[in-house]
Amino acid sequence: MPSIAGHSLLVVGGSSGMGYGGLRVAIASSNPTRVKDAVERLQKATNSDDAKVVGYTVDLSGPDVEAQLEKLLTEVKNGFDKKSLNHIVFTAGNSIEHRKTKDIDLDFIQRCGMVRFVAPLLIGKLAPRFVENHWSSSITLTSGKVANKLMPEYTVLTAYAAGAEGMTRNLALDLKPIRVNLVSPGAVLTELWGPNPDGIIAALSQKMPLGKVGSVEEAAEPYIYLMKDTNSTGSIIPTNGGELLL
Repeated sequence: MPSIAGHSLLVVGGSSGMGYGGLRVAIASSNPTRVKDAVERLQKATNSDDAKVVGYTVDLSGPDVEAQLEKLLTEVKNGFDKKSLNHIVFTAGNSIEHRKTKDIDLDFIQRCGMVRFVAPLLIGKLAPRFVENHWSSSITLTSGKVANKLMPEYTVLTAYAAGAEGMTRNLALDLKPIRVNLVSPGAVLTELWGPNPDGIIAALSQKMPLGKVGSVEEAAEPYIYLMKDTNSTGSIIPTNGGELLL
């Protein structure tokens, strides 16, 4: 598979576990502290200098989401010597509680979709101005198991997750030759599980066909693969430990 060494990458959202060796990486998140910590971890892990890993703060939850994204993409491109980006990975999400359908309202529906659906769709709109127009370039979005494993009270989140899969396929047509793909992870152990996740891990592991939950490093592999596989576009790759088999 072609090497991505020397390519530039913007990760919007999660930032740990990816194999960044040889890449120029920009990380963006709504939490400045998390961005700073992620940049420091990556610099230490990759032994790179400051110019190779940089961080930005962006808030995708408000009505100015398009302006926020355009500003971010402009800053990242300028930070990479005004050269077009090679890859964008979108893993951003926010904490939204699930609700019974009888309790949803317009505000809840809109809040659920702003980061998960509106933001990646607008990245699709803006990307041709900032991403190299070539089949070696890629955009990789993120959905989740809820798109295919239905659960009570998750109707709104399921709708957006399933919609992201359809969005991916159509963006692959609209943005060609830039490749657009999606990763659909299941349960993955991250810092979002809190400082003492052992109870959650044990409970979920008992239900999993593999007897374990996924690690960040495992979940990151499909994103790396999709950046490298220049013959893949409109593809959806699950990484869920067999959760959909249950």
